[in-house]
Amino acid sequence: MSSHGGDAARDGLGWMTDRQRDGGVDRISLPATVPGSLELCGKHAVATRFESGSWDTIVCLVERHELDGRYTDYLAWLDGAPPEAVWLPIHDLHVPSFDAMDELVSGIVARLRAGDRVLVHCAAGMGRAGTTAACVLVRLGSSVDDALATVARCRPGAGPEAGVQLDLVRRFADGLRGSPS
Repeated sequence: MSSHGGDAARDGLGWMTDRQRDGGVDRISLPATVPGSLELCGKHAVATRFESGSWDTIVCLVERHELDGRYTDYLAWLDGAPPEAVWLPIHDLHVPSFDAMDELVSGIVARLRAGDRVLVHCAAGMGRAGTTAACVLVRLGSSVDDALATVARCRPGAGPEAGVQLDLVRRFADGLRGSPS
């Protein structure tokens, strides 16, 4: 039986598996020297489990309008700014400034090195979340190609979906600074 039983009855998608309904949660492989865990998912998966205690930190990359009206409890939790929540709204298929992403990635890496379980999500857990995960892996020492391959292997389809997202991952590797054009 689906853990989304109430939603399935309302939206007529009860025939779908949980994985088909919310995209599931996938763990991204990290270097063996990093004790924490990094997981990616879409907003549907996290919105019903954000208070489960499964993660030490939840990084939300969606804009408010993507949560309004459907995920009211999760939105209220984010608005309360608990210490385990990091909210960096990024417009779909776009990126934040290099400095904002650098700060986000630095915080994620520090948490991972401290042994924390970090969940990063966007709407579907693909583009914005995949780009962020690739930047984290680059910061942890992976090449761009290895980081992108790892993210795509661990969460099929995840990674940069737009040129500006791929450019940001490359700029992370090159150590370039400045706002994306």
